[in-house]
Amino acid sequence: MRKGIRFGVPALAALAVLALPASASAAYTTPTLKVSQSGTTTTLSATVAPTDDATARAVIYAAAGVQVTLNQPPGTKLGTAVAQASALDLGGALLPLEGDVVVAPPGAVTAQVQTACTQGQAPAATWLMSLQAAGQPLNIPVFVVLTSGTEAQLGPAKLIVCLGPPDIPAGAPGRAVFGAKLTESTLTLDGVFGVAPLAPWLAMWTPYQAGNGQPNAAGTVASPSVIASSALTVGRVVRGARTTIAGRATQAQQGLARANVQIFAGKTRAALKRIRTVRANANGAYSFTTRNPGPFFRSRVVLPVRPAPQLCQQLAAQLPVPCVNGQVSGVSLTSRVVRR
Repeated sequence: MRKGIRFGVPALAALAVLALPASASAAYTTPTLKVSQSGTTTTLSATVAPTDDATARAVIYAAAGVQVTLNQPPGTKLGTAVAQASALDLGGALLPLEGDVVVAPPGAVTAQVQTACTQGQAPAATWLMSLQAAGQPLNIPVFVVLTSGTEAQLGPAKLIVCLGPPDIPAGAPGRAVFGAKLTESTLTLDGVFGVAPLAPWLAMWTPYQAGNGQPNAAGTVASPSVIASSALTVGRVVRGARTTIAGRATQAQQGLARANVQIFAGKTRAALKRIRTVRANANGAYSFTTRNPGPFFRSRVVLPVRPAPQLCQQLAAQLPVPCVNGQVSGVSLTSRVVRR
């Protein structure tokens, strides 16, 4: 997109409450958050390159203005989790993990683990990523803390996850199972988060220092992800035997520059087939002229979650830590059907 997506999040400098140094380690630059939403389902995907430092703690702020529902009883399945880790004990092999996200039953997480991870904040809810890795159960707590004061301007709640260090000696207290360094994690949650306004979700990532199991606060980085509404229009102009199909693809009311738009045509509404893919211009506008008799036409555009450097450009001056890898939600749009 030629123009940047704009959004309002007042006083992002409130992140200074974390009291983190503003310099980041050069070895921790790949943490990325991707957020998408379909109806009542929210998908949070977090990735860190296997070559990067191991993650000690991740904090994800729900976008400002999002409604959060946390009244599910213990044992309730909230969704699923799929993850991947690089296992030091298995020669660096990639270890797939998957399972459910459930509301933790009483006593499932010790007070000591909770206090250490939340830094003394009381969670409004505790979830478990109840995973399986090579036949071994692995429960990773997710603490949901409601924000207050200046921190509430970032969003109504934050998810906090703490991971064990993978590269300390085997048998050391708190060491990650299999010496596993988490590189990918996707949570698909239903009925927890409401529709997001045009405001960023924001992840704060803190790595470990190499080899000693101590968090590297100076290496903390932030990565934003925004869910932006989109639209696809279509119209037609008929001149004799020729029909021009035209419209515009937008996201956050800005043109989707150079998006690939698929054009479909058919003799009935139920028998439309793709006849051409055209590239939108810098303003998101597209057009295609054909002698295809149709007489029915529609268009479609699909884009994945993708980089949005402008998000970090907008936030950089307000964050106490470096901002990396801004993302904007994907697009999957099908226009109405028009008749020649």
